[in-house]
Amino acid sequence: MLCLIFTSAFAKPPKWMDQPAKWCKKSELCAVGEGESYAQASADSRQAIAKIFETRIQSKFTSSETLRGSATTLEMKEEISEFTEGVISGIEVLERYETDNSIYVISSINKRKTARVIKGKIDAIDESMKSLADSKRSNAPMKLKKLHKERFPLSQSYEFLTNMKLAAPVSLSQIAKLSKQVTSKVIIHVAIKDISKEVITSTIQDILVAEGYKLAATIQDKRITHTIKGTITSKEEYIKVKGFTKYSFLLEIYAVNKSDKKTGALSFTTMTVGRSYEHTIEKAIPRLREYVINNIDKLNFE
Repeated sequence: MLCLIFTSAFAKPPKWMDQPAKWCKKSELCAVGEGESYAQASADSRQAIAKIFETRIQSKFTSSETLRGSATTLEMKEEISEFTEGVISGIEVLERYETDNSIYVISSINKRKTARVIKGKIDAIDESMKSLADSKRSNAPMKLKKLHKERFPLSQSYEFLTNMKLAAPVSLSQIAKLSKQVTSKVIIHVAIKDISKEVITSTIQDILVAEGYKLAATIQDKRITHTIKGTITSKEEYIKVKGFTKYSFLLEIYAVNKSDKKTGALSFTTMTVGRSYEHTIEKAIPRLREYVINNIDKLNFE
């Protein structure tokens, strides 16, 4: 049950305003928020608690080699930001203090309850990791790396709340070993009809090389085991606004083996508005590229 204590502007400022950590129970994580209204102050305290998690996780990411090579610093910051929004769903406002100009609140989350929620998410990821490692599918290493990246902020937050570490069931060294096993005999040729100024083609090639796959420069190379085919097409759409154009872009990519059997596929549509056709392509390319980066593991090379 929420028990909210009000303090008037005429009372002495409460101790929690300057030292929320000392005022807070050991079983809680607290932060102070300020705003012109109660809603603004509550939102500010929520952001302050999220910032505590973000600072902790980012410092661990910066000082660790654990995930380098599988995620950029910017990508990890985005992941951490999304994660903290979900973690602090159980926030409670404990007290409020009002002055002539502002409202202050101190909010908290229960460490044990929050850790329990995080542990449940980690357990689900760990089960998926074990299953992938046992499957020995060609796309298992890429999927495992994605799960490691997803697991990182969870495990760091759990350790922060409980002082207990939870090791992943499949280490990055094990993933690297598995990656060598599945990529050693695969040679890929990328043949996409690409209207993105070859950005998508280059993105796919860069990811494949980083994963350990060998690329064939021409389709005539007899060593080729798989070919990535497909198109990126555009279609003009109706728009009422004068001076602007609207286009939808469809990415359809698939992988085939030596027998020309489809082993995996990607499909994605996005729509952009610009002052010219070239402008709409420029705006579409980052979306197409992000989709490919996040979903390339669906192109199985069995």
